[in-house]
Amino acid sequence: MKIKAILPQLLDNSRISVGICWTYLVIAELVASESGIGHMIKEAQRFSKTPDIYAGIVTIGLIGFLTDYAFKRAYPRLFRYKNVESAS
Repeated sequence: MKIKAILPQLLDNSRISVGICWTYLVIAELVASESGIGHMIKEAQRFSKTPDIYAGIVTIGLIGFLTDYAFKRAYPRLFRYKNVESAS
């Protein structure tokens, strides 16, 4: 079964793609948006609200970390037949 062989690589590629998508989402919000975390950061910068800027950055970082962590934890559970050491 060839699909079973490519599923681990598909999960790895999805993990990378989600990270790239988050980057583009934040950039899009910073450039032209009326809502979202990027817009909140841009508005906080405009009005010199430094704590809000850091809150937005930490929020983005936390969401990114949790998403990546979920992918990393799912790998050994979904692919018990693969060598777990190669998942990192």
